[in-house]
Amino acid sequence: MNEGLNFWTIIAQIINFLLLLFIFKHFLWKKIVDAIEDRKSKLENIDLMQKQYKEKLELADIEVQKILEESRKKVWEIEEFAIASAKKEKESILSKAMSDAKALISSAEKEMEVEKNKMLSNIKTRVIDLALKVNKKLFDKENINKDFVEKELNSIN
Repeated sequence: MNEGLNFWTIIAQIINFLLLLFIFKHFLWKKIVDAIEDRKSKLENIDLMQKQYKEKLELADIEVQKILEESRKKVWEIEEFAIASAKKEKESILSKAMSDAKALISSAEKEMEVEKNKMLSNIKTRVIDLALKVNKKLFDKENINKDFVEKELNSIN
């Protein structure tokens, strides 16, 4: 026989291989297939969960944008309301200030008129007294031109 190949060795190797294949298939094949299927289903679940997570993240981003837009609108409305309120308050303050100023001016004019009348009355009295004193000195009569002086002073007003 040939030294390199022994027929009985090849048959023993084939029998050993078939025996190992039978043991592998009988005891390990189901566990390995189950483990592969389990891992495959877990990977599919992970992919599905990842897709769901991405969808939820996109929805959350859209919701955030909506909330931001609503917030911007509300801020704008508040600003507009504040500006309008400030303008109304400004107009109210200006109107009150104008009416207060008019009242002060009117009051001051009335006081000035009263003071003017007092001063004119005082001046008239003094002019009449002075004229009467001059009459007395010049004519030795006190009441000679009293009516004339009073009439002229009244016509000045």
